[in-house]
This record gives sequence, C-alpha cells and structure tokens, in this order.
Amino acid sequence: MKTKEAELKKLLRRLEREPDSEDLNLKVGLTYFERGEFANAIPCLEKVEKQESESADLHLVLGTAYLNEGNLTEAEKHIRRSTQIDTSHYEAFVKLGYTYHQLGKLAHAEQCLRRATQLSDENAEAENDLAVLLYMQGRNQEAQEMLQAAIRKQPDHVDALLNLGLVHFEQEEYEQAVPFFEKVVQTEPQSSHFRHLGIAHVRCGRAEEGVDALRHAVREDPEDADAWMALSETFQARGELSEAIEAARRVEKIEGATARVASCLAECYLREGRVDEAKEALARRSSAQASAETVSSHAIPQFSSKLRIAPFEMLDKIRPAAVAAEEEVEISIVIPVFNEQDNVEILYEKLIEVLTAMDRKFEIIFVDDGSTDVTLTRLKEINQRDSRVVVISFRKNYGQTAALSAGFDYARGEVIVTMDGDLQNDPRDIPRLLEKMAEGYDLVNGWRKDRQDNKLSRILPSVVANRLIAKITGVKLNDYGCTLKAYKRGIIKNIRLYGEMHRFIPAVVSWLGARTTEIPVQHHPRIHGETKYNIGRTIRVVLDLINVKFLSSYLTRPMQYFGKLGVWLMFLAALGLIVAGVLRWGVGIEFDWLLPTVTAIMLVLVGVQFITIGLIAEIIIRTYHEGQDRPIYVLKEILD
Repeated sequence: MKTKEAELKKLLRRLEREPDSEDLNLKVGLTYFERGEFANAIPCLEKVEKQESESADLHLVLGTAYLNEGNLTEAEKHIRRSTQIDTSHYEAFVKLGYTYHQLGKLAHAEQCLRRATQLSDENAEAENDLAVLLYMQGRNQEAQEMLQAAIRKQPDHVDALLNLGLVHFEQEEYEQAVPFFEKVVQTEPQSSHFRHLGIAHVRCGRAEEGVDALRHAVREDPEDADAWMALSETFQARGELSEAIEAARRVEKIEGATARVASCLAECYLREGRVDEAKEALARRSSAQASAETVSSHAIPQFSSKLRIAPFEMLDKIRPAAVAAEEEVEISIVIPVFNEQDNVEILYEKLIEVLTAMDRKFEIIFVDDGSTDVTLTRLKEINQRDSRVVVISFRKNYGQTAALSAGFDYARGEVIVTMDGDLQNDPRDIPRLLEKMAEGYDLVNGWRKDRQDNKLSRILPSVVANRLIAKITGVKLNDYGCTLKAYKRGIIKNIRLYGEMHRFIPAVVSWLGARTTEIPVQHHPRIHGETKYNIGRTIRVVLDLINVKFLSSYLTRPMQYFGKLGVWLMFLAALGLIVAGVLRWGVGIEFDWLLPTVTAIMLVLVGVQFITIGLIAEIIIRTYHEGQDRPIYVLKEILD
C-alpha cells in the first residue's frame, strides 16, 4: 500500500513538470480510477482523450468514472462513443445499457444489452442485466428465460443464480427458488443469501432447514435484522415463544422499537400470559406505527456491476392518517395514470394554475398504475418540488378502477375530483363542477358533449353503452365514461369498487340516495401517448352492467331473482306438457312423447336449481349483512 502511495506521489511530481504528457496523465488517471477516486481521475483522463479521441477503452474508462460520480449525461456520451469506435466491445455495451437504465431510457438500455448478449459466448453479465431490466418492467417470464440463458452460459454466475431465485421467490414459487439459493450460498456464504434460503425453506413448510439457514445468516452478520425477524416469526409459528422473544429483542436492539418488532413481542407475551409486558409492547407498536414505516419484503434482482438498485418495497395498505398532515384539505384531485410520461408535467402545471386561483386548500393525488415508461420518475420529481402532490405507485398494472380506488382511500378532501391524466379533460372545468355541487348535489358528472375522439371506435360504442346503462340503472346521464367527476367525501368513502365498476359510480351511489347531475365539459384531442381504451372493454362493461343491475335490484332479496327464474321454467315445463297433451288427444296429432317429456324434465330440474341457488344466496346475504352488522338501508338523519 505504501509502495503504491509513493508511486502515485512520484507520478504527480512528474506531472507537475510535464502537465500535458499523455503517458503521465493516463497513468495518474488510471491510478486514481483503481483507487476509486473518480473525481481526481476525470481531469487526467479528459486530457488524454483530447489527444487520443479514438480509443474505445479510454472512452469506456472515462464514461465509467463519470457514471460513478453521478454525471449520467457525460457517462452516456463517452460510453456511447466507445461502442461507436468498437462495435463489438462487450463491456462497453453492458455499461451503456446500465447507463441508459439509470437515465430512464429503457428501450435503449434493452437494445444495448441484447447486442451485448450476442458478443460473448462466455460472459453472462449482459443476460443477467437484461433480465433485471425486463423484471423491472413487469416482464417476469422473459426475465426468467434470460436468467436461465445466463446460467447455461455461465453456470457459476452468482448474480444470475441469485436473481433467478428471487424471481421465483417473488412469484411464490419457493420450491423452485431453493436450489438456486443453495448454489449461491455455496459460492458466496453471505448473510442475505442464507436469509433468502431460510425464508424459502420456511415458506415450503421445512421449518428445520429454514431455521438452520437463518442461524447461518445471523452468524455471518449478527446485525442482519431481517434474518433475526424471520427467525422470530418462525419460532413463533412453531410455538417456541422464548426463542421467538429472544430473536425479536435482537431486532429491537438493531433497529429500535419498530411496529413489526412490537407486534411480534406483544403476541408472544400474550400467548405466555404476560399481559403487562404485552401492553408495553403494544404501546411501542402504536408509537412506531405513527412513523408510517414501509414494509420491505426482500431484495430484488441486482445488476452484475454490483451497483445496487433500490430494494423491493411494498406497502401493506394505504394509510392516509399516518402519512398525511393534520391540516384539513378542501379538495382532493385524484388522477390515475399509465404510461403518460409526456403529459404529467403539463397536467400538473395546469392544475396548479386553476387550483391556486380558487384559493382553497387542495392536494393532487397521482396514482401510477404500473407504468413501464418514466412516468413514475417524473411524478417523483414533481412530488419533491411540491408537498401538495401525492404519488401512489402500483407494483403492476391493475386497471383504472383499482387506481381510482387507491386514490379514494388516500384522499382527505371534503370534495374529491377525478380526471384522466391524458390532458383530454380540462382542469378549468373543476370550478364549474364545484359551483354545480354547491346547488345541493352530491355528485356532479362531466359530459363530453363535443367529444374529440374517433367516431366509429370510441364515440358510437360510448353512446350505445351510455343509453343502455341509463336505461338499466335508471340514472339518466349522457356520459358515464367521463372520468371528470366531483364527489362529496361522504359518498365515495362508503362504496367499494371492483372490475370496471368505476364508470358505474353514479348508479352505485344512487343506492345511497345521493343526488346526481351532470354538466357539459370541455374535451381535447389526445396529443401525447396512446389511448388505453379499445373495443374489448365493451364486453367487460356489459358484464359489469349485469352485475350492477343485480346488486341494485336484488342485493337484499336474491330469492326474488333466482326464484322467479325457477318458477317460470317449471311453468314452461307444465305448459309444454299441457300443449303436447292437447295436440295428442284433443287434435289427434301423432308424435313421439320422448322429446316433450325430456324437455319438461330438464326445465323442471333447471328451475329447481335456480330456486336452490336463490336459497343459498339468501343465506349468504344474511351472513354478509349480519356478520358485518351492515344494515339494508341508508339513513340520512334521525329527529328524536
């Protein structure tokens, strides 16, 4: 070490005398690079690059230095130049793919990594990194196939083995994950690897093997809180409460009195009859939950470069009380978005202009429905600039109904306004919705009277669907599909949405006795991005419409629906036999009795089945209402 330090000092003294020496600048730059002092390496390497601009390796080293310093623009420029000079430079294409990923240019990253996979028959880093990229876009099957290709090419590639295990683990395929984790711990016996193996064994029902692996994990790293926690939960499930308490206390020493530790301790104490200690633990849990901690399940696949990406994180549920300020909010704007990277910034600016002019306390809630572009990145940037903006992110695409439901769960406003994120709804219509609501309405629906969409594929099916919905539900609106709506908090917090039910909210809230109206609103043509709607949604809408009709008319009396069908079918069976008898003995027409007899029997059997379904449905409905103490009516007020 001292020799290298002395050598560097010697080079620096020579460089002071010959500052333009290409050879000295290269040696000093590479020395700093190897020591990880990238900021010192860059000026020297830049001087060399000016004199030797056609060296692919030099551009790669310089780009890597910029990458480690966080200067992605310069990193991209130099690494891309390296691939242009040498179109078969494997390491350059791998590094450029990683750089593009950091910049959010996922298509470019995938292209570079796919090119790299063609350039080496021995190195599997490109396959591994491409698999990570695919996995992060939700393309799990492709990621799995690419990792398998990496292992075929390089069977001892630790990152590929670990990542394939993690992909199986994420998909709850624990048996398939175990062999890969076992190979990893044989090569790299790290604490986190033993922890993954231990949890996988436990999930497979092999508690003994799981405990052994988890004990290895805490021996490798006594500060691994997740491994201690997994041990505690395993011991608790086996009824070994003293061991569970001991492991949980180790977690408490490492990370403090978090909610998960306090919950585990409280349950163990209660099962041992130590009530006072359980109460203390529960008090610590309440205190910890106030900090709104995030639940981390496990790591996600990592790049071969060892530059770690964020851990796999997942919230157990939306908790507005834990993350929101105590300040009251008058208006909540809920906007579901999916691949709207070019629209969200413009929409935010328009909303701020309108809402600021209204002089009311507001919040804007963007719900990212598993976007595969850089929508989420841009929303995070907006969130960092403006504390009034909330971003809720889904792990994958669940659909507009789920996105709106998440926004409703979080929203704190007395009035909740929903709109699309594609710039086709106009924020300037929001004040008009609120003015109409002030007249005494509970829900104000937007009507895209002059709709700017394709007439054949969008407008015509919409007109037919709207008339059908209005006819069946009895709620007369011209545009059920318009997302731009304003709701009073009291109605939206008392409904649950499933399937494609978001478009039927006006019909659903009518069951609560809500007053509904609509006003014409502006509608602009889509400028950026692609529409997410297609004719296939029409079938789903029709099926949900049948569901809405049944729930609105027969939720509390299903026997009236299924029983009537059964009675009518048995009536048809009897009528058919009577007609057949009249034709045979009254008119004298000869025919085989087999067909009418079999038809009548089938109708009777189906009728009995419908009546039986009605009886079962009645029992389920009573369980639903009585088990949850849910009344079959909605009160407005009581005057006593």
